[in-house]
Amino acid sequence: MENQVNVTDVKIKKLAIKSAIADFDLRPFMVELTIEENIFKTSLTGTMVLSESYNLPEKFPIVGEEVIDIDISLTGLDGGANETHHTVNPPPMHINTISSRWFSAPKAQVFTIELISEQYMSSIHSKVSRSYNNKTISSIVSDIYYDYLYGDNDRELLVEATDRIENIVIPNMEPLQAIVWLSKRAIQKESAGINYLFYETLDNSNFISLNKLSERSPLFKLVQKIRKADSTGVETLAQGEQRYNDIHFMSHFDKAKNAMTGMYASKLITHDILRKKITQYDFNGYNEFVKLNHVGTYPIISSSSDVDVKSASVPRTTFAPPEKDNNFPVTTERSLSHMTDSRVIFYPKHDQMYSKNRNDLYDNKAEEWRVQRIAQMKAYDNIIFIVDIAGNSTLRVGQTVDLEIPSPEATDSDKSSDNYYDKNLSGTYLITTVKHKFHNLTSKDNKIEYTMSLEVVKDAFEDIIVNRTSRKEK
Repeated sequence: MENQVNVTDVKIKKLAIKSAIADFDLRPFMVELTIEENIFKTSLTGTMVLSESYNLPEKFPIVGEEVIDIDISLTGLDGGANETHHTVNPPPMHINTISSRWFSAPKAQVFTIELISEQYMSSIHSKVSRSYNNKTISSIVSDIYYDYLYGDNDRELLVEATDRIENIVIPNMEPLQAIVWLSKRAIQKESAGINYLFYETLDNSNFISLNKLSERSPLFKLVQKIRKADSTGVETLAQGEQRYNDIHFMSHFDKAKNAMTGMYASKLITHDILRKKITQYDFNGYNEFVKLNHVGTYPIISSSSDVDVKSASVPRTTFAPPEKDNNFPVTTERSLSHMTDSRVIFYPKHDQMYSKNRNDLYDNKAEEWRVQRIAQMKAYDNIIFIVDIAGNSTLRVGQTVDLEIPSPEATDSDKSSDNYYDKNLSGTYLITTVKHKFHNLTSKDNKIEYTMSLEVVKDAFEDIIVNRTSRKEK
């Protein structure tokens, strides 16, 4: 395995603006370049900070019709001259706006150019207004992608197959809006994942479920080491290990928000607008947990502890009979996964949606995906860290890494209670955001520093949470 030996061994082969009058090399003026991948955003974004005294925004002029071509290679490789697998080469990035512009000297200025991907620009200039019959959602997404966003040979879409044949109408939506709308009702084939995402990386675009991403094996281990032991931060990549420079605690959990969102429990009330039928479906988050893949092992709250408030002993509100039983249920259980009044959702349905003829049958099956997706997506908004590392061009959003979190626990003189790592938080994490950052260190030799900021999340702990006895029962 080739080994990057220095984070400043970075070569910007191309950083050019294509305008109406010319192609112009921006490398001498670059202060900082950031490209962001995010699995919760449909497209790549970026920013570029320039410092210059030619007044480039006026000379071209820069008005939003320009495109930036970027090609960056990592030349500091041990034992390999092939740079094709060690590059940062996004698709053409379109200029969206100029922001944060100021005079740094009487005859010099600094300004920031905000960048968005060609995929996004293609989407906002078109609308999808079509019906799709007897197709899966994954095949519909592929059709939209290659018809509206990229051609077959331009940029690959990686698609995870979905279940169920659909007959749906997309009513005048932008292509990316249509794909996001479809992802919210996509059900994983032969599994319980209802958490599909559409996102773009430096390499391709992806339509894939969080459930699928969570089963991936970690690509690297991110560890805390002193700089003396690894001066560049990437010296041990060949052994599958990399030092992180800093780590920031962003979120552990938000119990109130999780409850109100419907992560722990909720209920769906469907209204068949043709047959005038109302049905209630209760959702239990812990029953859902065991059906899915996770980047942790155990739920972040014990599934059997009682909710310790007065309202937990009040029977849940019943709005309608359940699907298979005409008797109105009375739910009196006190565990968190039975607090279904925390989130109540109403949704229309009937068995002849989008029908042209009397015999055309199609049921949106909202009870199979509406509340389930909300809970599954919310699970990845709890344990979140930001990790700063040296640039590693092989890392992408959607991959997993092992992360060692140091423990603040003090060490006894006999080391009997020494615990160097936090056993609960250390473990596998999913990379949800990658910010590729390039900094021009000096203007004389054009040394470029490549660093990365990773947002990583996990949806469960590594240690089991012990059941807590209610204080009212002590």
